[in-house]
Amino acid sequence: MSLELRTYRTARKAKRCDMHGCYRTIQRGDRYLRTSLPPQVDPNSSDHWWSLNVCAGCMSPEDRERTQRRDEIGGA
Repeated sequence: MSLELRTYRTARKAKRCDMHGCYRTIQRGDRYLRTSLPPQVDPNSSDHWWSLNVCAGCMSPEDRERTQRRDEIGGA
């Protein structure tokens, strides 16, 4: 069981992708993945939550497919 929280969102304002080495900007209206990992859960050995915004280019193929499926059925 994974404790990671994953939410697919549509950007309301521009923001940076937080993946290492990615310099893309998530533009308003773009779909992106918001993911969070609680403290003391591998690989997060810190005492605070990790939260990342992940652009479509850095998403895994499975995440991209889920995002497209939600768009097709009218999900947010």
